[in-house]
Amino acid sequence: MAAGVQGLPTEILCAIFELSTIGLTTETSHIESRSLTRRRRSTYPIVSGPKPIALPSHKQIFLHCITISHVCKRWRYIAIDLHDLWTRIHLCHNAFISKNYNDSQATETTSMFLSRSANLPLYLDITFALNDPLALSWIQKSRYEENIRRVLLPHIGRCLSLRLVSSDFIVTAVLDVFLERNLSSSPNDIGYTPLSHLHLAKVAPSSRRGGPDSPDHGHGQPIYPPDLSIVAPHLKSLYIDDVQIAVFPRWCLETLFLNNTFISYQNHFHVFMKTRITMLVLHRVTIPGGLPYVRRLIAHHASSVRSLCLSELRCGGPEAEHEDMYTLFFALSLYRTLRELELSGLSQDAMSGLSLMLSANSALVFTDMQKLILRSVKLEATTVADLTTSFPALNELVLERMDEGSDLVNNSWKGNPAIWPELTEIHVDDKMVKRIE
Repeated sequence: MAAGVQGLPTEILCAIFELSTIGLTTETSHIESRSLTRRRRSTYPIVSGPKPIALPSHKQIFLHCITISHVCKRWRYIAIDLHDLWTRIHLCHNAFISKNYNDSQATETTSMFLSRSANLPLYLDITFALNDPLALSWIQKSRYEENIRRVLLPHIGRCLSLRLVSSDFIVTAVLDVFLERNLSSSPNDIGYTPLSHLHLAKVAPSSRRGGPDSPDHGHGQPIYPPDLSIVAPHLKSLYIDDVQIAVFPRWCLETLFLNNTFISYQNHFHVFMKTRITMLVLHRVTIPGGLPYVRRLIAHHASSVRSLCLSELRCGGPEAEHEDMYTLFFALSLYRTLRELELSGLSQDAMSGLSLMLSANSALVFTDMQKLILRSVKLEATTVADLTTSFPALNELVLERMDEGSDLVNNSWKGNPAIWPELTEIHVDDKMVKRIE
């Protein structure tokens, strides 16, 4: 059998190599963000909700390609010359630093792997696991920054997607390479990086797990939130987990998933009114307090956001002000052009704030709203009445883990034919409930 495979023509072996990588890309990573590690939850917390846009890890497919290239001399020559086999690269800490910090072997090897894809589009996965040694001195950090720049700068001009899971320091160091490349390009220059899909997640260095932060003796460098409008001006899809962003890209961004972070009213206004985002997910996002970015509540004109998911929102500030803060947040987040809305795991203050906002703006009717998903939220009769009045054109309704709230919605819907006339059935947990049994 082995002899038969060895005797196959080169074209057949190339096809076999390419087909063998299908399905190896994992859909989720074993790496969890610092805030999720304590709870041991999945990185995809919204069950059956909007499809997460988190990028998959390329670790398995990359290791598989390396294995193929080590089978025999002939396979190695074929695999190395097959550029398509090396477009998905997984890099960890030893891709940039050898055990001997003065040794350049690590960077030379990494540069070799990146060069194997020639001029083809590149999909990078840079992951520093929690058990990787990241307790670095100031000199070691400088060496890391230098090596990351040396390795990545020649190749990011063809990088279409980047999955970056590491500490603040490494995230900043990698994004700075993209920043340098773009700042050296003139406006509308094709030299801008073509990065269209970006996944940023923060993990704590191993030295900080279970103990206090290590002192840096005054050599620590400040970490500034990245300006993604310069780092990735052509970005279409963005996934953020526990990373603070200063400015979001404007011109091409279509999908945005924010997890375990804070959104200011300035960024809130930017996301809803100054981008092309059509799908927006806010999970465990801390909403802003104080005055909004705009001087007054602007008229609800069109927003590009068509699908909005609000899950387990958090609220800072005095507890007595939470309801008012949620009321203002919903007033600035729900637009008449919205077509799909998901509310998942919201607090009682949040639901009360939503009800207050809807009842205080009776003229605000979401005629384009077609789908409503409610998960693990507490409903009262007044809230149900507000929902039926404000969302009159629903043709799809999903209720999951709603307890008494499901009965309130069902009774209101079945008892009045004028409520959601286009809705013939409701998804309640694992069952379908029809208006007329």
